[in-house]
Amino acid sequence: MCNKAHTESRRTRRRGNDFSIAGRWGIDGEDKDAETTNSIILSNVNLFINNLDYDIKRGMEEISDDYTYRLLACAYTVHSLLGPGLLESVYEKALTYELTQNGFKVERQVPVAVLYKGIEVGESYRLDLLIDEKVIIEIKSVVELLPVHFKQLLTYLKLRELRYGYLINFDVNMLKDGIHRVLNGF
Repeated sequence: MCNKAHTESRRTRRRGNDFSIAGRWGIDGEDKDAETTNSIILSNVNLFINNLDYDIKRGMEEISDDYTYRLLACAYTVHSLLGPGLLESVYEKALTYELTQNGFKVERQVPVAVLYKGIEVGESYRLDLLIDEKVIIEIKSVVELLPVHFKQLLTYLKLRELRYGYLINFDVNMLKDGIHRVLNGF
């Protein structure tokens, strides 16, 4: 009973008056573990910051709302002029032209290498469009998008170490129903 009261008193004191990271985050523990807890938390914060810096260097920077607007405006233009019902290759060529005319750097049918334990095990995959080395657009012209379409884009994003992708299905009456953003969280 005496030990429980003493421990409770220490916890209250720590949470109320301790300005350490462990105290602010409400992490319980013995006094001898407070330094260890602080050390673990600080190393996790540093790891997060270092990963954030690494992600930015790998093309994980945010894309602006204006960039997204200009990108999707090109898709809307293509859809409004061509409408639904054509082959994916037609939309791909038209969207490539429209994006290029609007100042984007576009690569078509970019091979995606698959590595397994450092060995290349396949390159038969090709992503439809790579925009400015930071956004992947996968084009579909199907009645209904399936989960495999989203997984395909997410896999391309992971293999290319990119964050942003758009799955655009042109076989819809209103293009807003066919645009889906996919984010790679690594």
